[in-house]
Amino acid sequence: FPPLGIALLAAVIREKGYEVKILDCIALNMNGEQAIKKILEENPKYLAVTSITISIYNAQEIIQRIKKTNKDMKIIVGGPHVTAAPEKTMEVFPEFDVGVIGEAEDTFVELLENLEKNKPLDNVAGLLIRKEGKIIRTAQRPLIKDLDKLPFPAWDLLPDLLTYYQPAADTLNRTPATLLVTSRGCPGRCNYCDQSVFGQRIRGYSTDYVIRMIKFLQKEYGIKEIFFQDDNYVALRQRMIEISKKIIDQKIDITYSVMGRVDQVTEEGLRWLKKSGCWQ
Repeated sequence: FPPLGIALLAAVIREKGYEVKILDCIALNMNGEQAIKKILEENPKYLAVTSITISIYNAQEIIQRIKKTNKDMKIIVGGPHVTAAPEKTMEVFPEFDVGVIGEAEDTFVELLENLEKNKPLDNVAGLLIRKEGKIIRTAQRPLIKDLDKLPFPAWDLLPDLLTYYQPAADTLNRTPATLLVTSRGCPGRCNYCDQSVFGQRIRGYSTDYVIRMIKFLQKEYGIKEIFFQDDNYVALRQRMIEISKKIIDQKIDITYSVMGRVDQVTEEGLRWLKKSGCWQ
């Protein structure tokens, strides 16, 4: 699947006038040596790295070697691992200059603005910074209430969507296919699920915004199948039904699958999902 979180963050930064590039090493089948070479060739002023727990040591190894060649490159780390274990991550990995906790869109813009102006980072909410040999956590960043203010993910900055990404067979009904995330958060308390990034209060793009994204993907990439990878697509019941009705009314040729907690599924909801092309 394309890394939508990274693509969305890139779109937000680009919208503010910054030049940004995405290096998706997994999609491009690049090993560590190739990734290091490419990053050093591009020589960015800021290198932002996302990491889950199982890849954090890979990230460290790559950044260690980059720092040996270019010690001035500012390394910013974000994602689930640093959000779940903030201070510990910065203690164990001294190569990371700044950590971004939780939702990164607003935080990252403010961080770049302050770095560009050589202003202190203490007043930027949602960060872990190093100051006088200590790790400082700044104020907590409020969750984004209005997701519609965000731009579409920068699909154009990723490797070609149809060439380099192939959804898993168990999420696939027909091709070309891709994924969308249309809400954040989940009211459930499953003990195996990390909610440190998006929290328990569920927030979603509006119905019209979701429909616009679907149509954009169809127009630009010919997408016929979508996997809605929301933590709990069915929790916003009224919105789910509204999206289904608009897909039907506007005769949008799409099939799709969703994720949701079984205890929040209703018969009415299932009927509308099925009518509008949901198969799983």
